Amino acid sequence: MKTNTSIPTIIPVASGKGGVGKSLITANLAIAIANSGHSTVAIDLDLGNSNLHSFLGLSNSIPGVGDFLRSKAESLEKLKYATEIPFLSYIAGDGRMPLVANITYHQKQKIIKEIKKLDAEYILLDLGAGSHNDILDLFGIADRGIIITTPEHPAVLSMLAFLKNFILRVLDRLVKEDLEIISVLQEIYKQPTDGPQRTMEVYRNKIAQINPEIASKFDNICGLIRPRFIYNMGEDPNDLDILPRIDNTLKKVFSIEGDHLGFVFKDPDVRTSIRAGEPLLLHSPQCNAVRSIKQIANRIIKAWDVGILDSAGRLKDHTIKMVMEGKIVPLTVK
Repeated sequence: MKTNTSIPTIIPVASGKGGVGKSLITANLAIAIANSGHSTVAIDLDLGNSNLHSFLGLSNSIPGVGDFLRSKAESLEKLKYATEIPFLSYIAGDGRMPLVANITYHQKQKIIKEIKKLDAEYILLDLGAGSHNDILDLFGIADRGIIITTPEHPAVLSMLAFLKNFILRVLDRLVKEDLEIISVLQEIYKQPTDGPQRTMEVYRNKIAQINPEIASKFDNICGLIRPRFIYNMGEDPNDLDILPRIDNTLKKVFSIEGDHLGFVFKDPDVRTSIRAGEPLLLHSPQCNAVRSIKQIANRIIKAWDVGILDSAGRLKDHTIKMVMEGKIVPLTVK
C-alpha cells in the first residue's frame, strides 16, 4: 500500500517482444488507477514507435519527450497533458519530434532524473519492446517493473530473455573495465534461453573468486529485483499452468523472485475500442479484459511495495473462481 504520497511509485512496463499488448495494458492500467482517485501520469517512452496516445484516445500532436530532448524544454513536468479523465495526465513520446529513438547516455539520465521529479502518486512508463540497452536502463529506474507477455511459449521465452539481458546489464554497470569478469559475462551471453543453462549462481561464484566486492554488490541488487508479470490475451485458466516452471527458472537460473500480477483474457472488445479510437476501459467497461485490468490495478494500489506469497497459485485459483462465478466468460466458452 502506498504510504508516502510525496514519493511517486514509478512502474516501468516492458515486454520481451512486440505484439503482446504492452501499450494497451499500460494505458488502461493508468486509467484504472486514476479512476481510483490517485494522481497518475502515463509516459510514452517507446521512442521510435510511440503509440500510447492511441490507446488513451488522444491525438499524436501533443508535445512530449521528443520535444523535451530536442527543443530543450524546461522540464517533463511542464509537458504533462491533463486528459479528460480525472487524475490522469499524459506525457507524449516522440510523435511530433521523430528520430530520437537512439538517445545518448546524457539524454537518458536527463529523462530518468525528470521522471523522478514528477508530481504524481503513480507514474507508468510505456517502454519499447525488446532488450535494447536504453529500454533495460529505463526498466531499471525502479526495483519493481511489469513485464507483459502472452502465455504462448515464444512470448514467454522472450520475456525470460529480457530478464536475462536486464540482469546482465546490471552486471555490466558493476564490472566496468574488469576484463576477467567481462570474459565470465561473455559465457552467459552465449547461453540460449531455451536450452540447458548454467545458473546465474555459478557465474556469480566465478565472479566472487575474481572480485568478492562486485559479487556482494550483485547479490544485493538481485535481492531487490522483483519483476511483476502480466499474462495478456489468455484463453483459459489452464494457460497459467506454466507459472511454476517460470518461478523455477527465476529462482534456479536467475537467482531472483517475481510475482505473477494478473491474467487478462482475450477479448474482441479490444479491437473494437481501437477502431473507435477510445480507451478500452471507457469503451467497454464491463468486458472481460477490463474486469481483469481493474483487478490488476487494485493489486498495484494495495500491494505494489510487497511481494505476493505464492502468487502463481493465487492467480490461478482467482482466475478459476472468476470463471466459475460467471464474472468472466472466456471466448472458448461463449
